Parts: sequence; C-alpha cells; structure tokens
Amino acid sequence: QNQPFLIDIIRELKNDYHFLFIGLKDSDRKLIRDKAQSYDLRNITFLPPLSKNEINPILSNSHVGIFSLDQRHTSHNIPGKFLHYISLGLPVFGLTNKNNDINLIIRDNFLGATYSGSNAYEAANSLKNLSGQIIKKEFKKETIQKYVKNNLCPSEAAKKILSYCV
Repeated sequence: QNQPFLIDIIRELKNDYHFLFIGLKDSDRKLIRDKAQSYDLRNITFLPPLSKNEINPILSNSHVGIFSLDQRHTSHNIPGKFLHYISLGLPVFGLTNKNNDINLIIRDNFLGATYSGSNAYEAANSLKNLSGQIIKKEFKKETIQKYVKNNLCPSEAAKKILSYCV
C-alpha cells in the first residue's frame, strides 16, 4: 500500500540501499517501475511471486523487511508480511497509520521501527537509523524469534485463552 510514498523514500536512499520487491500485482509493479524509471532509480529489483521455500532464503539474507500500510486507515492492521518477517527473525520497518497497535508492538518488543508521517526524507532517515542499529547488532534474530514463540505461536495463544477460562 502507498507505493508512491515508498518510491519517494527509495529515491531518498538511492545511493545507500537496494530494495527488492517480490510478487507484486501487475498494476503495483507497473506503478513502481514507471516511477523508478522517471527518477532514474537503479536500486530496485523485481522478482515474481515465490513460494515460501524460495522466499525464506532471500529474506534470511536481507537486513530488514519493509511493509507499508495506507496511512488513511483509521483501524488497526497487522499485515501478514510483518508476521512472516519476524517469524524469520528479520527486523521490520513499517510505514504505518498513526495510533496503530503495531507501532507499539514493534517498538516495545525491539522488532524494528515504524514511521507514521508523510515526509519521505524523515522516513528515509528513520530507516537509516534502524539500519545502523541492525549493523550494531541491537536487533537480534533470536530476540525477535523469541517474541514470536512467546506471543504468536498457536500453543501459547491457546494457553493464554485457557488461563482466562479457569
């Protein structure tokens, strides 16, 4: 969601980072490719949809998983991409709507960072800051995966539900 804003961020980071888009809808891929060409962005690669067995090794060699929500949303949204990224221990950077629970979840559990504004320069700097923290090993794969195991695994969820029934 919000591809034009994402392109603006990529434009701010064109000399620093490479972005990989996997499995976009044709219309989204065209929009991003056209914008990238108009800005002469060469730091983007597109891959077709991949199976989980194909995508997991790619994500395991990535530095950060990015998800983008439409900032006009007024409700909470926990995207599947976020869950996939953290299940692999990958720190996340979320472009989110304000007051979304996911902002607190990510911040309070050291899962990455979020940005809820509309300034691409600020968002790019937030991503740079997160990347610096990742390089310094402030976000650990094991810590992220421990959060998943303790909070998102079905057996733990069942235990929590059952504890309220007793």
